[in-house]
Amino acid sequence: MSLLQILPRLCYLLIILWISGYFYFLNLFNFDIVYGDDFELFLHFWIKYQDATNIFQKITILFDQFVEHRLMFTRLVYFILVKMGIGNIKFVVLIGNSFLILLLWIFHSVLIKQYKLSIYYLLPITFLIFQPCYSFDGMIWAAATLAYIPVSVFSILTIYLLWLNTNKTFWFSLGTGFFTVYTFGNGQFILITALIFLGVQKRWKLFAIWAVFTTITLVTYYYKYEVQYGRPNIFLNFLNQPYYIVVNTLVFLGGFLEQEEGLVQLFSKKNILSTSLGIGIVLTFFRMIFLEIKPYFQSKKLYNIPSSLTESPKQVSKTNIFWLGAILFFIISAGIFSISRTETDAIYSHINRYRIHSICAVILSYGFIVILLKQKLKVYFLRVSIIISLLFSTYSYYYFYYWISDTSRNLQTGLHNWHHEKQWMIYRETAYWETASKAISAEFEEKYSNVYRFPSSIFEKIDTSLNTHNVKIQRVKNKSSRLVFLSSPTLFGKFQTPTDGIYLTFQSKRRTYFFSTHLIRSGLKQFIVTKNYYQKGFFLELNTQKIPIDKYDVGIVIRENDRNTFIKTGQSVDFTSPFSRIF
Repeated sequence: MSLLQILPRLCYLLIILWISGYFYFLNLFNFDIVYGDDFELFLHFWIKYQDATNIFQKITILFDQFVEHRLMFTRLVYFILVKMGIGNIKFVVLIGNSFLILLLWIFHSVLIKQYKLSIYYLLPITFLIFQPCYSFDGMIWAAATLAYIPVSVFSILTIYLLWLNTNKTFWFSLGTGFFTVYTFGNGQFILITALIFLGVQKRWKLFAIWAVFTTITLVTYYYKYEVQYGRPNIFLNFLNQPYYIVVNTLVFLGGFLEQEEGLVQLFSKKNILSTSLGIGIVLTFFRMIFLEIKPYFQSKKLYNIPSSLTESPKQVSKTNIFWLGAILFFIISAGIFSISRTETDAIYSHINRYRIHSICAVILSYGFIVILLKQKLKVYFLRVSIIISLLFSTYSYYYFYYWISDTSRNLQTGLHNWHHEKQWMIYRETAYWETASKAISAEFEEKYSNVYRFPSSIFEKIDTSLNTHNVKIQRVKNKSSRLVFLSSPTLFGKFQTPTDGIYLTFQSKRRTYFFSTHLIRSGLKQFIVTKNYYQKGFFLELNTQKIPIDKYDVGIVIRENDRNTFIKTGQSVDFTSPFSRIF
C-alpha cells in the first residue's frame, strides 16, 4: 500500500481520535446535575406532563412557551429518554453534543462527496468544532446543549437538504425546518432563509409549498404567545443605535474568539479579534452574493436547475448557493439578536453558549473560500487553516478548562447545600431561581425520584487535618449588597480531577454551607515550564445576602485527587445584622 493511500486513512483516524478526545473531556465534567433552566425544562416539565389529564394537554405542555421561546425539542428529547428509563441528565448532554458530529457529517457530505475534495479539508473544521470554546454553558449545561447546538445544525441541515434538490430531501427539509423553529427562538429565521433560497433559484412550486408551511408554522408558534415585558423596542433600537447594532453583530459573528463573558456593549479593544473576524465573514457573504448575481449582468442563466425534483442533484451541486443560504441564517440571527438588545439591557450576548453560531459562520466561510480558490492557492490555504485551527483548539483546551472546572465546582457546592440544607444557594442572587428551584426539586424528589435522583454530594466523607490556615477576610463596600472578599495567597494543592480544588465552609450551630473558591491559573508560559495548571492561592467574592443571618466559623476543605481534607481557620464571620462587623 502506497503512502498516498495510507495518508487519507490516517487523516480519518486523526479525526476520530480528535472527536473521541473531545467527548472524553466532556465526560470529565458531566456530573448529572440539573442547572438553571434544567429545573423548568426537565423536572417541572415532567411534573406538569404527569399532572395533565388528557392527550391534548400533554401535547400543549410540550410546546409551552418558555421566556421568548418554544423549546419543544428540548422537552421531547427528555420525554423520550424518560420513557426509555434514562432520566440521567448526562445523556441529555451527550445527545446535545452529538449534534456536533452531525454538523461535521454535513460538511463532509458537501466538501468531500459533492465537491470531491480530499479528506484533509475536513481537518480545520474538525479542530474548530470539537474544542471547548463553548465553555460550560455550551458543553455541559443540558438545556443549553439541546438548544444552541441543535438549532444551528438543524438550520444548516435544512439548507443542505433543499440544496440537494430531490423530492425526498425537500420533504425532509420541512421536518428539519420545523425542528429548527421549535428548538430555539432564532430558528424561525430558517423559514425566511429558505424562502429566499428557493426564490433566488426560481423554484416557485417549492417556494409556494414552503410559504404555506411558513404561514402555518408561524401562526401555530404565535398562538397564545405572550410578549415578554422588559425587552427594548427593536424598531427604536434599529433607528436610534445603528452603530451599536453593527458592532455587536460583528462581535457576535466572530464571537468564538471572545475569551471572556460579556454583556452587549459598544466597541472596545478586547473585541478587536472578534470584530475583525465578523467583518471577514460579512465580506465573504457579500462575495457570495456578487458571484451569484454576476451572471445576470453577463446575460447568462444563473442556475441549471433540474426540471423535475427527481433528477440528479449533481447538476446543482456545482453552484455556491448552499454556502450563501446557510450563512444567511446566521447573519440574520446575529443582526436580529443585536437589534433586540441595547447596551443598557443587562443580558449576556457575548457569551459561550452562543459561540456555536460563530463557529458555523466561520466554517461556512472557510468552505466557500476553499471551493473558490484555484488549486495551488487552495493547498496553501489548507495548510494555513490546519495550523491556525489546531493552535486555536489546543489553546482553547488550556484556557477554557479553567472556566469549565470553576463552574463545575460551584455546581458541586450547590448540590451539597441542597442535600443538607434544602437550599439552592447558587441561585440566591436571582430570587426566581432560588424559589422555583426549591419548589420543583422538593416536588420532584417526592413524586418522581425513580425518574431522576439528585446525585450524592462529593463532600459526604471529609478527613480533618490538625493544621490551621488563615484566610484574609475583607468587607467590600457596595451600595446594593453586602460583599465579603476572602482570599489566601499561599494555599496550594495538587489538583488532579475536575472537582479538585479549594472550598470554603461557613458553619454555625444550626447549619453549614459550602462555597467554591476561584483558583489562580498559571500563565501559558508558566504552565508549559512547570506543568502546574494552577498557582498558589485562591479568592472568592461572596455576596453575604445569600447566607441566612447567623454567626459562622470559617473553614477550608481541600479536595485533592477526590479526597476531602478539612482545615480550620480559627476565624468567624458575623452576619447577624446588615451592619455586622467582620472579626
